[in-house]
Amino acid sequence: MKWVWAASELLKKLRFQLRFGELSRAPLKLLRLEVREGSAECEWLARANDPWDPDLPVAVRVENQTSQALRDALTIRQLLFDSLPEVHYASLKVYRRTA
Repeated sequence: MKWVWAASELLKKLRFQLRFGELSRAPLKLLRLEVREGSAECEWLARANDPWDPDLPVAVRVENQTSQALRDALTIRQLLFDSLPEVHYASLKVYRRTA
């Protein structure tokens, strides 16, 4: 039962801390969180660019989206290991939407 409680606390922290990104106001969309003994897997969709980004050059938009995805991954990794100290290995996957 301890694992279920810790996983629910992790989800609450993810929802609260990742409501908005630093480079995108879009919320993070978690697709899957799987916690096993000693390991965890987490998958989510990368945040979309902000509505004001179409005026930016393509290279800047791509860089902003990539930077946001990296910041989200680092934050999720930190929250995961802080919330579930029994986890020693984590697999994080980020998916981008395609046109």
